[in-house]
Amino acid sequence: MKRIRRSVWLPAILALYLTGSYIYLYIEDSLTPDARSLALVGASYLLVIALWWLNRRRERADHNSQQ
Repeated sequence: MKRIRRSVWLPAILALYLTGSYIYLYIEDSLTPDARSLALVGASYLLVIALWWLNRRRERADHNSQQ
């Protein structure tokens, strides 16, 4: 069985968590769609993308050093 890479599952779980929490906050009217809230949501997803990129880069470096 092939192991799922960390650069895939960790950002995917974080993105699902962020999406679920933002939907919940929007339904509960705690998160209004103003510029500040949208910037916060965008910054959160940018952090998840940065995490994915860094993990992918580290895994490629580890893979190249093993060969």
